[in-house]
Amino acid sequence: MDDQQAKMVDEAAQKFAEAIMLMNRTGSGRPAEAQDRLARLTRSFVERVIGNLEAQAESDRVGSQRLAEQARG
Repeated sequence: MDDQQAKMVDEAAQKFAEAIMLMNRTGSGRPAEAQDRLARLTRSFVERVIGNLEAQAESDRVGSQRLAEQARG
């Protein structure tokens, strides 16, 4: 994972943590809003992680392919 990908995951994790804190603070005040925000942030976090994993897998695949080509000749 490169620095930009790591930064994106860190930002998503921070937003996720903030949503959890918001949900805990709201108590019975606005639980539906907090729950909706938490769901959106969770989805965003998971999508970013999956995107980063897919990008890393593709990078690894390309690197492996290049190594195999080099080994062949």
